[in-house]
Amino acid sequence: MLRRALPVGRRLHIGIVGGGVAGLRCAEVLSKHGVQVTIIEGRERLGGRVSELGHLVDLGPNWIHGTDNNPMMDLVKETGSIGYSWGEKSITVDSQKQPLPEEEMTEIQEFIWDSIKDGLHESNAKFSRDPKENEIPSSASLADFFNTRIEQRYGCDRNPDSAARMKIVEQSCRMFGAFVGQPVEKQSLKFFWLEECLDGDNLFCADSYAKVLKRLAAPALESAKIKFGRTVKKIRPPEDSTSFMTGEVQEDTEESFDEIVVTTPLGWLQRHGQAFDPPLPKRFSEAISALGYGNLDKVYITFPTAFWNSPVQNGTATAPIEPSKSDPNIRATTIPLHQPSSDASTTSAKLKAQDRNFPGFVTFLNPTYAQDTNPTLMNQEFFNMAALPDSCAQPTLLFYIYGDFANQVAQLVSTLPYRSLLGPAKPEYVSALWRLFSPYVSFLPNYDAASAACQPVDALATAWVNDELAGNGSYTNFPVGLERGDEDVETLREGLPDGGLWFAGEHTAPFVALGTVTGAYWAGEGVARRILRAYEVGEGMEMSQLNGIKSL
Repeated sequence: MLRRALPVGRRLHIGIVGGGVAGLRCAEVLSKHGVQVTIIEGRERLGGRVSELGHLVDLGPNWIHGTDNNPMMDLVKETGSIGYSWGEKSITVDSQKQPLPEEEMTEIQEFIWDSIKDGLHESNAKFSRDPKENEIPSSASLADFFNTRIEQRYGCDRNPDSAARMKIVEQSCRMFGAFVGQPVEKQSLKFFWLEECLDGDNLFCADSYAKVLKRLAAPALESAKIKFGRTVKKIRPPEDSTSFMTGEVQEDTEESFDEIVVTTPLGWLQRHGQAFDPPLPKRFSEAISALGYGNLDKVYITFPTAFWNSPVQNGTATAPIEPSKSDPNIRATTIPLHQPSSDASTTSAKLKAQDRNFPGFVTFLNPTYAQDTNPTLMNQEFFNMAALPDSCAQPTLLFYIYGDFANQVAQLVSTLPYRSLLGPAKPEYVSALWRLFSPYVSFLPNYDAASAACQPVDALATAWVNDELAGNGSYTNFPVGLERGDEDVETLREGLPDGGLWFAGEHTAPFVALGTVTGAYWAGEGVARRILRAYEVGEGMEMSQLNGIKSL
């Protein structure tokens, strides 16, 4: 990377495209060293995919993935936010709408997590030996791996119930689709190792990311120039050593900068290659296209009261598996797992709902009883937000959806009016979502279709797939057919510094934080420090030096 020099007396000016977590952290680090920063943000707010609405429910991420050496955990403590460890039991419901016995589900969960652990070890070990001679074909999926393991475990069992057990196990393994935002049949086994994340507990932000986001945005609001509601149409490099990077903004205005940092989501980059003039280098464009971009979405359904919220006493709830601290941790986006926190004194990690609550997590396998509204019979799952700590509890069920079903929901709500000002969602909007999710809510105790207490009063579908500025999806994943996933990430992370063009986001993060808020934070910080180093301003650190985390 070439060293930069500014004319005497001129202040370094950096343009940041996007005011999400990566952009905000980048702006904070640069501003602290006296750099002039301008953020061009397409929305009328900061935060990107981290956002809240109404009675503080997160539209974007809910989780902190791994508490060990995680700056998000530090911010949670600093802001007094509540990171909640879901210690409740869970329930799994079969295709006939019957809860699986605790003993059976415990066995299945142990099998799944042992398989995931082995899959991570196998994928990682083969890359560690020689990435170029990795024995796992790019065509192999995570579903293939699970199916092989299921056949090995249950295929030779002559018990007459074996076939039914195999089917339930196979259906249960599909839960991993909600972690990556795509079905397990499309998840690469070759690059499964990239799903491993920081050690420690996976905590749910019980009172939302609101206070953390406010803290992240404060330095930029104080020191940077922010242009809200503006989108970049074209980015051009300097014509010679005396000219500037140019960003053509809507309404035919231009902004000039010494360097430009693009923090737009991977999905946006995949759809807006024409924004770069001249086109991005071939290898860079290949990396953008090769990586996957999932469509994990959420649906919140709120009731007058939590009519279901009583403890389960029939022996069908499954106790959480106690993992070993040496087990690899994964980006478990929708389930209360995995490792115990290494900080035993962390009160947020030790918070537990009382036994008076209905279990916090329910999964519905292959719901044949809902085929008219869920034609592909995708598993459904929800969190019981009434089981959160008392200060955060609300009579709301949070469904996580992905794949074809998420597309179906997004298409539905795109045709409906949502709400007027800050009131509840309009009746036709709530009714449309209720039709899709009532088959699962009707499983809950005390449900009575004729009771007003069991009818929703509000609903919200995040529908990120409809959001162009979010890249029409959720976050990065690693699809079947991917040949050079690790190199693709490294290519995007490196950016095009000699041309004054940098990239940051969850898709350029250290491998151990890809697809997470933490990853976006580190990526923004990493680019800022590289820019400072290029201009010999302050203390620029390599990505691998950030918080002692290896970029791998």
